[in-house]
Amino acid sequence: TPSKHDVLIIGAGIAGCTIAGEIARTGYDVAIVDQNSGPALETSAHENALAHPQVGKKITKLQRFTQLANQLAIHQWKNAQIHRQAFEPCSELDHQQIIELKELCCEMGYDHKTIQVITRQQAYERTNIDVPGIWYETAAIYSLPKICQQEITELSLDQKYWFQEVQRIAFQENEWHAFAQDGELICSAKSVVLANGMGAQK
Repeated sequence: TPSKHDVLIIGAGIAGCTIAGEIARTGYDVAIVDQNSGPALETSAHENALAHPQVGKKITKLQRFTQLANQLAIHQWKNAQIHRQAFEPCSELDHQQIIELKELCCEMGYDHKTIQVITRQQAYERTNIDVPGIWYETAAIYSLPKICQQEITELSLDQKYWFQEVQRIAFQENEWHAFAQDGELICSAKSVVLANGMGAQK
């Protein structure tokens, strides 16, 4: 008989695994399903992924989410960090633009320890690059496969469905059901999360 869970995550990349980990830590029975033999075997196979807070001309919801995600990543994924801090050269920055960028960072709620807009001289002293830019103190390069493995390590074998491509999902009798290509039921859950990138559209 196919198993029943509280939450089913479709896709075992960085999004699916981190969502599964977060939900599992709250005590819910989480299952994850993927067409591959394990997590992080497609887009999330990246061993050197740079993550840093986002700065833009307007304060958007995406930037707020990025800000929160960056704070979580720094504390939760230390074991997967390969390198800490990053510098983004901005050769076009003049003195006035540097002031405006600093003000924008303050408006966005970033403190001086998180993001610093630095001058040409400061950049040269820090990085040996003679160009002004943005210094991301909390940026880091991560191993995405390591994060994915770490996030689902507490899931039991019967909560991981590998080599299972979900062809169809259907809501029946107050539950979501995930079906394989041959029409067989993979498992059921009260809630389902589509974390399979472009496959979610299909």
